[in-house]
Amino acid sequence: METILSSIESFELSYGPLKTFLPYPCIWYEIQPAEKVLELRNVLHQTDFFNLDMKHPQNFIPHMTITEGLSGPEVDENLLQVLQEESGKGLFQCEGLSYIVPDEDFRFQVKKFLPIS
Repeated sequence: METILSSIESFELSYGPLKTFLPYPCIWYEIQPAEKVLELRNVLHQTDFFNLDMKHPQNFIPHMTITEGLSGPEVDENLLQVLQEESGKGLFQCEGLSYIVPDEDFRFQVKKFLPIS
C-alpha cells in the first residue's frame, strides 16, 4: 500500500457546502476536486484491499461525512439548515490517508496513517 501511495502527490482539497443524502440520515461536506479523490480511489481499488461488492461502489461521491445520525441528533432538513448556517467552506492539503475505525460509542479513531508524496 505504501508503495502505491508513494506515486501519488499531495494535493489541495476544498470542502463545503454541507449537503445530505436524505432520506439516508447523512450530512456531509462536498469535496473538490472530486476527480483527484476518484483518481486516488481508483488506484487504491487496484490493491484488492477493498470490498468492491458494496451497494454503490460505482456511484461514489467524494465527501467528508459529518454525521450519519448514529451518534448524535436525528438527521433531518432542520439539522442540515442549522449546520449550514453555522459551517463554512475551507481548504486543506491532502498529505495522506487515515484508516479509521469506530469505537463502541461510534467515535472514530485513527488506526493507521499512510502518507502520500
